[in-house]
Amino acid sequence: MDFRRDALPNLGITGSYDAVVMIREVVNHLRLGELVSAIEAITDRLKPAGMVIFDNAPLPLDGNRLDLDVGTTEDDRYARVANHAAPDDRTLEWREVIFLAPGSVSSIVD
Repeated sequence: MDFRRDALPNLGITGSYDAVVMIREVVNHLRLGELVSAIEAITDRLKPAGMVIFDNAPLPLDGNRLDLDVGTTEDDRYARVANHAAPDDRTLEWREVIFLAPGSVSSIVD
């Protein structure tokens, strides 16, 4: 099997694939305008009879409650407070604050 990893809505990979897998609510993180171009990018890269696999966990229209995530990276420990907020009536926006130990520099990517 040949696995590739890229980001939506603008896929940089080329070629045709038997399947596109989008897990951890990728679809929820796209704005409405991005969703259309993301679907077009995916269908352009699917082989005939290819499949798209994704999960979707609908969020309340007014966002969700704050959540605390405490964890470690290879280099450090962190605490993150995050939620989806509704800046307008058509989108949800990911907002987070990450706390690191004094003097630490870290990149935390989900």
